[in-house]
Amino acid sequence: MQSMQSDNIPVENRWGVNSFVALRWYWQWLAFSVLALVLYLPVLGNTFLSDDHLVLLKTGVEQQLNVDGFFRPLSDITLWLTFRLFGINPLPYYLFQVLLHALNAVMLLRYCSKMMLRCQVSDDKVFLIALLASVLFLVYPFHNEAIAWILGRGALMAGSFAIAAMLALVSNREPSVKIAVIAACYFIGMTAYETIIILPLMVVVQMIIMKEPAKQVLNMLIALVISFALHAWLRIEVSGAFLGGYGEGFFQEAGGDKLMVVLKSAGRVLLPPSDNSRMMMIRFAVALIMVGGVLFIAWKRTRKEVVSRRFFYVHLFCFAVAMLVPMWLGVSTRTSESDRFLYLPSFFFCSVLAFGLVHFFRQAKQRVIIVALLLFVMVALLEENNANWKRASGAVRQLMGEVKKAAALPGRLLVVNLPGETNGAYIFRVGFEEAIRLYQYDSSKVKVVNTLSRDEELMLPEQQVRLIAERPDMLLVQPSTLLFKTDHNHDNELLESSAEAGDLRRLVETMITLENEWSFASAARANQIRMIVYRHKLTWSNMRIGVLHPEDRYLIWNLRGWECPAF
Repeated sequence: MQSMQSDNIPVENRWGVNSFVALRWYWQWLAFSVLALVLYLPVLGNTFLSDDHLVLLKTGVEQQLNVDGFFRPLSDITLWLTFRLFGINPLPYYLFQVLLHALNAVMLLRYCSKMMLRCQVSDDKVFLIALLASVLFLVYPFHNEAIAWILGRGALMAGSFAIAAMLALVSNREPSVKIAVIAACYFIGMTAYETIIILPLMVVVQMIIMKEPAKQVLNMLIALVISFALHAWLRIEVSGAFLGGYGEGFFQEAGGDKLMVVLKSAGRVLLPPSDNSRMMMIRFAVALIMVGGVLFIAWKRTRKEVVSRRFFYVHLFCFAVAMLVPMWLGVSTRTSESDRFLYLPSFFFCSVLAFGLVHFFRQAKQRVIIVALLLFVMVALLEENNANWKRASGAVRQLMGEVKKAAALPGRLLVVNLPGETNGAYIFRVGFEEAIRLYQYDSSKVKVVNTLSRDEELMLPEQQVRLIAERPDMLLVQPSTLLFKTDHNHDNELLESSAEAGDLRRLVETMITLENEWSFASAARANQIRMIVYRHKLTWSNMRIGVLHPEDRYLIWNLRGWECPAF
């Protein structure tokens, strides 16, 4: 008898969904924080990565809050403050981002629930949709760049102010107070990251769909335009340009095959990255059909629920608007690079998906099974991305440990194949010199022979880097670096610097054809280099040379990590 009664209780009440949604926000934040800390536990022990060193050196050590080419003072101020309090201990930086992510999930929960309650939707599904949206957002697998990378906090905080503005829009405050709060959120959010630039369109369209008075819509639009104008004026006054070189570079890069960029960016909302672009498009088509089918049927089943459909329209439109930025700038389909652009759209993608799942699967048991499977897949993908960032951190930590040792040893440390990233997790795409300065190591004891792009790293063998002993004193390191021991010929350094300048072929040909003007050793070395290039089908412009003096050491990156094989 008790079992039969229990089965008649709505699943939302039986599992305490309504009770959780009714809790105070700080209790919700506490619960989500615990879950977020568990999810991101693997990266909490990470060190700083790539650009982090550059910006921390500028803001923390040199106390320059306006980094060249950027205008993101809110992000810089939080980094400066954390540096003042905790120095170069990375843990507080990562904790800040994980806890802020949990707070964003709380605001999404309250935004969804308040929006439907304000529309006088009394269905038990209201709280279930709100809670499911926030949980999906919390475990969304492509948030890693915004959370597991210190500089990703800009996109994270911009998302915070965007969802705070949307939450204020559905509050019971006076219209004038709402306008002031939303305009302030927009202004402050723009000082964190530019992805929030499309917020006015999202706000105004929601007001129109929800049938707000025309006068309030107009006043809101005017306030947001003024807020944008003030921000633009401040940005130009402080940095000298609205976009800066970094922003202009993004827009120049985005000017290629726009349709393909749009499709790839849309696909990355649903799918993890892959080097197989054809398979990526097939998977995207399948995922789009599945998600589109679920949403279409959910939409049909709510044909008599006008207010529920308004909720669906608002969130679907906000998702489409938020996707304008990543679709214009592009999101990598090969790695997790630029996943931070998906942070703002993911608020509304998760709420639309929650709406579709709740209305598509009418039976509680079906919902539980499907949601459990979906969460399992999302968490697995999230942890796979976490593993990439953890590996990147291990590479940085090991390299900087060797740099520290170099100060106490004779000779230099030559770094071969310095990687920019590993599967989208940044190692040292920039910032290596700044890292040495940040940790106060001796930069004169370290030399980077060459850096690796993503494509070059994929050329490396899976087990260990390929070493080809051309001569007893010469070593070819894949993909295109020559190491040779010095024979006290000063022209070796000339070959080394010429390779760095991309002018190696001209110098080698000159040494060979004008042999009488060079020493015999130089001409012989040039001939050896030319033979290696042609024998192994190397590209002259990619060739780099490292000259090892008797007391020098070298460190080589392969797909497993750093190694120092015998020479």
